Amino acid sequence: MPRGDGLWLSRDPRVLARRRLSEGSSAHVLAQIVRLDRAHHRQMAGESGLAEQVKILARSHQTLIWSRQRSTNALRSMLREFYPVALEVFGEDLSGQGALAVLRAAPSPGAPGG
Repeated sequence: MPRGDGLWLSRDPRVLARRRLSEGSSAHVLAQIVRLDRAHHRQMAGESGLAEQVKILARSHQTLIWSRQRSTNALRSMLREFYPVALEVFGEDLSGQGALAVLRAAPSPGAPGG
C-alpha cells in the first residue's frame, strides 16, 4: 500500500509512478528494468551518415553562437573603455545593423583622431 508522501516504489520495478528516488535507487531500478525486460527493448541502430552530418553541423552552429557572444562581449568591453556613450546609445543591441554601421564608420582608438 502506498504511503501518502509519495516515497514508495511498487514491488514491480517497472512501475515508477509517484516516487521520489535518489540517484542510486534510480540507477538500480533502471538496471532492473534492463535486466528483466531485455526482450521488450530493441537494439539501437548505428547512426547514419546523415545523422553524423547533422551532429557536426549542430556542433559548428553552437561554436559559432559562442564565438559571436564572445565577440559581442569583447566589443561591449572595448566600448565601455573607449566610447562609453555608444553603450548608452546602442543599449543591448550591439550586433544590430545600425550599431555595426556606426561602429564601422567610427575611428579606431589607435587611429589618428580616434
